[in-house]
Amino acid sequence: MTTFVALLRGINLGAKRRIAMPALRQSLLELGFSEVATYIQSGNLVFSTDPASREELAVAISERIRSDFGLDVPVILRSGDEMQHIYTSNPYLPAEDDSKRLHVTFLDHGPGNEAIARLEGIAFPPDDYMVRDQEIFVRHMRGVIDSPIDFALIARTLGVTQMTSRNWRTVTTLAGMARERS
Repeated sequence: MTTFVALLRGINLGAKRRIAMPALRQSLLELGFSEVATYIQSGNLVFSTDPASREELAVAISERIRSDFGLDVPVILRSGDEMQHIYTSNPYLPAEDDSKRLHVTFLDHGPGNEAIARLEGIAFPPDDYMVRDQEIFVRHMRGVIDSPIDFALIARTLGVTQMTSRNWRTVTTLAGMARERS
């Protein structure tokens, strides 16, 4: 069995696109996943299943959500090992002492070196970001609400179609949940 973390994009952020976490857990159990757990209401899942490609699993989860809840929800997956790597490789730690400023944006695929090079001249002071593998590590100096970072511009520049962000506390918790299953 392999442990995965599923990050659902754009659910439970307002009155629309609501999915109850117990119903979502049950839906994934019915897909044949085991040890399904959720963390907070914003669409974070940790589960175990037989090894399969991330793309196949993401499609299966997305189709199941469409079938059970009538919503088209992008799903970004990371293995438990990948979440551990993300947790241990944040370039802003330990220098940054306020974890509320730190976020990770998970991309649907890793951009190539040419795409990353196109970002080199794009800055959003006072905030800072760094692309590593399939993630963007972000430091919001004035908080996420007041951030000048233009993620739509970053996505276009990188050629990424889907991405979703989580604060550092959520990343830390999900990495811990995945580690407990490994």
